[in-house]
Amino acid sequence: MAEAIPARRPARPRDDQLMLLPEIAKYVRRSENTLRWLRHQGGPDAPPLWKQGRRLVAWKSELDDWLDEQRQADSKAGERACSDMEAVRVKDYVRHLVETAPPLKPEVIEQLRALLFSS
Repeated sequence: MAEAIPARRPARPRDDQLMLLPEIAKYVRRSENTLRWLRHQGGPDAPPLWKQGRRLVAWKSELDDWLDEQRQADSKAGERACSDMEAVRVKDYVRHLVETAPPLKPEVIEQLRALLFSS
């Protein structure tokens, strides 16, 4: 059985505004096509857009909530990466980066080695 649509929508802030797709794209700094694609894909990363006639629209407050969720998800990923890095000695990690970096001029490599590996 289909879910019933609530008779009343939740109260919104007085300054909330309904935004059109070009405004949304500018606000979140993503292209309109990217936002359409994310909406089409669905899932937790999808922006809170819906069709109003032939236009895609969203409430600014819902976009703010979505951006906050994106930031929190990214910070959790960063925390996991930091905890993994604690197990690796920084000096060894930097040495690996220097040795696997794209080709550099020999004098730059020597300067980096002198800075990193001098005790």
